[in-house]
Amino acid sequence: MQVETMIAIKKEFKVTYQEISEKSGVPLSTVQKVFAGLTVPRDKTIEALSSVMGGFVKQGSPRWLGAESFSELMVNHGYEIKTYEAFEIMDKDAGEYTIDDYEKLPDDIRVELIKGNIYDMASPSRRHQTIIFEMGVQIRTAIKKNKGGCKVYLAPSDVQLFDDDKTVVQPDLFILCKKEMIRETQITHGAPEFVVEVLSKSNQFKDMTLKLGLYMDAGVKEYWIVNPFNGYIFKYVFYEETAIFTFDDKVPLSIYDGKISVDFSEIKQELIEEFGENYLEK
Repeated sequence: MQVETMIAIKKEFKVTYQEISEKSGVPLSTVQKVFAGLTVPRDKTIEALSSVMGGFVKQGSPRWLGAESFSELMVNHGYEIKTYEAFEIMDKDAGEYTIDDYEKLPDDIRVELIKGNIYDMASPSRRHQTIIFEMGVQIRTAIKKNKGGCKVYLAPSDVQLFDDDKTVVQPDLFILCKKEMIRETQITHGAPEFVVEVLSKSNQFKDMTLKLGLYMDAGVKEYWIVNPFNGYIFKYVFYEETAIFTFDDKVPLSIYDGKISVDFSEIKQELIEEFGENYLEK
């Protein structure tokens, strides 16, 4: 886990340095220096801190679909496992699933394929959908106004991040600028320049840790995590900056050098008009 991820989790879940020290066994002074960027921690220190910080994420971990949970998911969607053609893929071991397995699944089964593992995806809430839709409208309007050539896409849209057969994700929103990637195909091959994920109760750990590292490794330039539970936006410009904003802020897109921004106060107002003063997710 990256130090910047641990910093975000600490702020998100209001964890104290003392708690981190006690649970990890890392001396308090070392914890403070690591989080303040005053020291380069050893691998063992990072490993101890990462294990503890993952435990502070209160809303579950990514749900890997083994044979039993896969069968449960299919039955819940009205499929008869004994006749379903994907039955043959359910007993694969961790890391062995491929894009061929992924493509056998029916459209109403929302999952992501990450490094050969299949993860369940919860259906987005209305608040979730409102946030993504309004972000998409603002960004698309600004790009067209500035006569830009980039395109905005919303979920569900498959992205084959590493252009291999082991990883296919569905970001809530992403931007493509490379002309060779903007083509009439069902799946995007390669890493988008810009990605947004809105947290839900079932995906917080996955989006704040697993997919953070995934997007960074794939070459995504900028990654935003929008938290509809407390109104915070975590902005990562990989290898350059990490910043936290609120639903009262205008958040600039660094890939456009700040010339384009998302006004979250407008999105907040849309949420209030639809859901009232208690517009945050519960």
